[in-house]
Formats: sequence, C-alpha cells, structure tokens
Amino acid sequence: MSEIRVDTISEKTSANGVAVDGVTLKDGGITITSTINGIAIKPADGTNFPNSILISNDANTGTLNDAGLNTGIGDNVFDALTTGDQNTAIGASALDDLTTGLRNTAVGSFALTKTIDGDDNIAVGDNAGDGNTTGNRNISVGRAALVSPDTENDNLAIGHNALGGSVAGGELNVAVGNYTLDALTSGDNNVAVGYSAGTAVTTGHRNTLMGQGAGEALTTATHTVAIGNAAASGYDTETENLAIGHAALGGSVAGGEFNIAIGNNSLDALTSGDKNTTVGYEAGSALTTGDENVIIGHKAARTGVLTGNNNVIMGESAGLNMTSGADNVIIGKTAVGTGVLTGNENVVIGGAAGASMTSGTKHVLIGFNAGN
Repeated sequence: MSEIRVDTISEKTSANGVAVDGVTLKDGGITITSTINGIAIKPADGTNFPNSILISNDANTGTLNDAGLNTGIGDNVFDALTTGDQNTAIGASALDDLTTGLRNTAVGSFALTKTIDGDDNIAVGDNAGDGNTTGNRNISVGRAALVSPDTENDNLAIGHNALGGSVAGGELNVAVGNYTLDALTSGDNNVAVGYSAGTAVTTGHRNTLMGQGAGEALTTATHTVAIGNAAASGYDTETENLAIGHAALGGSVAGGEFNIAIGNNSLDALTSGDKNTTVGYEAGSALTTGDENVIIGHKAARTGVLTGNNNVIMGESAGLNMTSGADNVIIGKTAVGTGVLTGNENVVIGGAAGASMTSGTKHVLIGFNAGN
C-alpha cells in the first residue's frame, strides 16, 4: 500500500478548514479558491452555480443567479453567463457570450461564441455556429458550419462550411457534406446531401438535392428534386423539375420547367423544353426545346436534336434520331431507329417498325419491321 505523508502544513487550521496554496480542505471536501498554474476553477455554488463547474483561464462569469448544471472548459468560456442552465462548453471562447440560454452544447474553439440566449443549439467544430445569437434548435458539425446565422432557427449543417454563407432568414434547412448550401441567404426548407450539393442556392426553397454536385448551380429555383451525382446541375432559377440519375437534367437548362428525368444522363441536353418525362439510360438525351414529350427506354430519342412536341416514344433506341417531329407515337425496340424523323402525327408500333422513316405524316405502321 502506498502512503503519502505531509510533514508540515504552515497554515493554521481553523473552523474554516485547512488552506494550502489556494486549496481548502474541510470536512472531507476540497474547494479551489485561486489560480493554479494559470488555470482557474470555479466549483459548484449551491445558490448561484449549482451542480456546475468552470475550468478556464480566469473562471470569470457574469453575475450568476441560479445558473445550474453547466459545464465549461476552456479560456473565456461562460464569460457572460448569468442564469443559463444545462449548458456544456468545451474549447476556447465556446459559449463566450452566453447569458440566459438553455441546453446548448458547444465543442470547439469559438463554437457558439456569440450565442446569448438561444436554446437547444449544438455546435461541434472550430467556429461552428459562431454567429448564432438568439437562434434555437440549430445543429452544426464541422469547421465553420452554420457560421453566420444569428437569429434563425431549426437549421442542421454537417460538414466543412456547410450552410456557411451569409444566412439571413433561412430556416428549416438540412445540409450534409462539405460546402453544401454554403451560399444560402433566405431560402427555407432545403435538403442538400453530398459534397457541394446546392452550393449556389441563395433564396431557393423546398429543394431536395442528393449527390455530389447535385443542383450545384441552383440559386433561386424552387421545388427541385435532384438525386445523383451532378443531377440537375446545369440550371439556376428554373422550378418544379425532378432529376434522378447521374447527370440527369444536367445540361444548360435555360427556362425548362416541370420536367421529369429518371436515368443516368437522361434529358441532359434540355434547354427550354417544359413538361417532358423521360425514363431510361440516356433517354431523351437529344431533347432540347421540345415540350410535353414522353420518352421511355434505354437510349430512346438519344441522338438527334429533338425540338418536337407531344411525342410518345417507348422502347430501346426508339426514335433514336428524331428531330422536329411532333405528335408521333412510336413504340417498340428500334422503332424509327435509324431515320431522321421530321414528320408529324405518325403511329408506329413494333420492333424495328418504320426504322428508316424521315418526313412521313399521318402514317400508321403496326408490326415487327413494318414499313421497311
């Protein structure tokens, strides 16, 4: 058994206990009343600082009044605390300005440093949630995540600089990934998951963007759903588009809205076309300005520069080279698969049917290889 022996205590004992170099021992308890090796400790106080502890450079706080269940470690932590309860701050200047806020957790230098009376915020990372003053229920994880919002509520940011722009009013946003939604100002209800997803969104709202670079050019667009690497990555202000797949709707869209693109590279050349629906790998990849087309199938309407409207094209490589044709119904694998169709109001049904059609109008071809 080891033994610690103290030969001499120079201070006098009294009813107040034994005091040795700023440490008081009394009735089996220890109270630290001064700085030891540059570290100051403020222990729990049954009245003003109950069930709390602060370890910092000076253990300074505001005028405490029943500020309970607080834990602070780091220089300048809790420097302004008065009545706030159940707060945890670890890191230099974490929760530095907090006065009355409740249930905040800050881990990292300058995490939630400007929060005054916000409640239920969580910040982990250097400068995470740095700008928050009175905002509530915000979660930020990552260096400079959610660094600028001050009074906004209910934002979640995970990743380096996620939601790290000059937010001014934006709430109910979810950003997961480095540089996601990092230009947002007043946009609400956006969800962005993936490196730089929604990185240019400013005032746009109710967008769902998932995948690296998904919706990365969107600024004021609303109600966009983009799922896939670089999905819906080529437009900024257009609304009501849905893109699922790698680079789906990934071209330089300029006005196109209410479009649905499902499949890798589907509808990826669209510019101003509206209300088109494409399903399949590279389906509708040739469509630029056409409206209200339905294109389903692997590489259907893939090669030509399609500007026609109201076409229904279904089947692998069906209508492959169509250009300006309108109001056509083409169903079948490789139906109208080689001709450069500019004709209108044709009905072609069957594998390889009308394979070489070009300028015909109001023809009806039904059956395998019909019209060849």
